[in-house]
Amino acid sequence: METVYYKSYKELVSEYFGIDYKVEENAPKLSKQLSKKGIEYTQEELQAFSELLLAVFSDNKELVYTFKLSDILPSYREAEDWAFDGSCNEPGGAGELTSIALQTSDLARYCYIFNENNSPKARFYYLEDEQGELGLSDMYSWEGHGFYLAPQILLAIFYDRKLSDFQETRENIVYENNSGGFWCNMASAQYKKFVTDTEISAEVDLDKAVDVLREEGFVWSDNQDRYINLDDEDFTFCENIEDFEESYYVSTCDHCGCAFSINGDYAEVQGNYYCSDDCASMECVWSEYYSEYILIDDSSCCEDCGDNLYNEDLEEGSDGCLYCSDCIHDHLEDEEEIA
Repeated sequence: METVYYKSYKELVSEYFGIDYKVEENAPKLSKQLSKKGIEYTQEELQAFSELLLAVFSDNKELVYTFKLSDILPSYREAEDWAFDGSCNEPGGAGELTSIALQTSDLARYCYIFNENNSPKARFYYLEDEQGELGLSDMYSWEGHGFYLAPQILLAIFYDRKLSDFQETRENIVYENNSGGFWCNMASAQYKKFVTDTEISAEVDLDKAVDVLREEGFVWSDNQDRYINLDDEDFTFCENIEDFEESYYVSTCDHCGCAFSINGDYAEVQGNYYCSDDCASMECVWSEYYSEYILIDDSSCCEDCGDNLYNEDLEEGSDGCLYCSDCIHDHLEDEEEIA
């Protein structure tokens, strides 16, 4: 099911009230135009259109927007494009599984709203049963969330209803606990819900939603606190943290070529990078004197104490061997003997 409408605010008002709504600079207010035509209206209807003008059209009455009503909800990755005003329904959010969990219900619907540039502008979830009855909570948009009347008036227009057909219900209309990656306002007592029939409700299968994610190649990342797709080039699995890291924080081991996270344990030796001590030890030696690794080619061993130092920091003793500064004094010819 997918239905697309291309409507301006002016067209939506005209369609709902059955008038040729005038929006010119000196045009009368909507209430006066309705009264002049002898059309009855309620203050709640005027409030709903006022909210719609702000929440969706940002006070522009003639720009044509796209409204797509669909039973195909945003995928895990697509949800991020619709997470307006701090919505948690996005990867890494408390409600990151909400969209795909609702998708497990035959009643779940989504209203995608695109602006004149075809960019996401607003959205809301809603329910529709086989009898055409509807249920919803609020709308999220660039302008914020908590808009309850705007989505109702849109559904009233698109489903040939009136705003008065919707009534508030104190019952949740989606049955699932808001936890474990699921957070839906239709399932929360903190948010208002409105229905055209008090019997409408939906159940979702959170376990099935997780299974769908896994089938699509997603795995859970503790480091990112979200699901990561194995084909996502923005994230790389790093052995040194045994988890996924944002590519910006990933480097490559100069010995084995494996990716590693610079936020985990790794070794940097004279401009060379190693994912582990094991890799570093293949091309470097440990120096107790400096408390760090040194490249093998740039180091030598003190013949006395056995520690590794940079070549330039070792001195040659009277026996022709190299010694550190702490040991060299025991390996120089006695000046009196020389005399």
